[in-house]
Amino acid sequence: MQKIILSVLFGAPLISLLLMNLLTDPNDLILDDSSYDKHAMAKPHDSWKNMVGMGENNYIWKKSKKPKLAYKRKATTKNFKNAQLPSKKRKIIDIHEHVASENDALRLLKIMDELNIKQTVLMGTSIYTITLDQKYGFEKFKENNELIISLANKYPKRFIAFPTIKPDEANNLNLLKNYIKNGASGFKLYLGHGASTGKEDFHSFALDHPSMLPIYKWAEQQQVPIMLHTNLTKFYTEFLSVMESFPLLRITIPHFGLYKKTKDRLNRLDWLLNRYPNLYTDISFGFYTFHIDAFEKFANWPSRYKSFLNKNASKILFSADLVITPIIHDSYIKETITSYMKILELKYFRFFLRPKYLMRGLKLDKECLNQIYSNTAVDFLKF
Repeated sequence: MQKIILSVLFGAPLISLLLMNLLTDPNDLILDDSSYDKHAMAKPHDSWKNMVGMGENNYIWKKSKKPKLAYKRKATTKNFKNAQLPSKKRKIIDIHEHVASENDALRLLKIMDELNIKQTVLMGTSIYTITLDQKYGFEKFKENNELIISLANKYPKRFIAFPTIKPDEANNLNLLKNYIKNGASGFKLYLGHGASTGKEDFHSFALDHPSMLPIYKWAEQQQVPIMLHTNLTKFYTEFLSVMESFPLLRITIPHFGLYKKTKDRLNRLDWLLNRYPNLYTDISFGFYTFHIDAFEKFANWPSRYKSFLNKNASKILFSADLVITPIIHDSYIKETITSYMKILELKYFRFFLRPKYLMRGLKLDKECLNQIYSNTAVDFLKF
């Protein structure tokens, strides 16, 4: 039997939260994440490198102390037959995807039909995110905003538009109001994003910067849904300041707010979701290296994540966070979205980015699945 060689990076442990459910002061939940290692990542399976337009990179991941095995190494034909596609009976709302053109949106629409995805929310996207070309900054997003709004108007039963803004530009509130008037249903903010473009950080200033307060006030009053791409490991205090000032904001923070990696962080996210009535998160992990890392975390600690999802199903949204461009194959789009269904629905499944062995799934019950697949999105989007 071949051994899987893993690179392990040991970091300092995070101080445990005490009596989490008894805390009433949100500032008591501010922890020091400075000693934590960066996101653990693993190399993709060779056969999929060209599908995402990426080559070899060196990545690391931090091993849990006593995890369950993420993979079932003795994968028999019987096991594989038991790990087929999830049920197609459910209607799904996908809350978080990106497209570069109308043609890419039509490719996505075809796959939506194949996977019984009723609607997809398209996010406003800069040219940097579409190309990952270092010569670009956060620019040409207005062209993409117009694209997704036109798609929402042309296919109103299938696409929903969440345009974006550059926070440090003037007149953003009027711009957002016009987007809503012209067919958008919400908006996305990249403030709180921990990465950078080729020219600047996504996080150009604090989440609670005075220039953002009129936008939050308007969005709270009108109950306009927001996707706020916030890295809670870096900007928790700023995020908390916003939520304490505008506690009824209708906000989703994607990717578990990057709080999936430890039990303490997951507990803190649980506390946030329960404190703020209109706060949500989604199950997407985006870029394939993060996708692999997150799925291995789920598979290593299935009871932990199953418990979290069951408890918070009314705050969890379904998505994959794909950036669909001409170089992304249809098969990669379909396999990516399907993999999220599989890890939620099945006990074991064949993960296309790690296909050698069967991966452990969460096998959520029907009620929880229906909530995550569509009911939560209906609440968030105010249908």
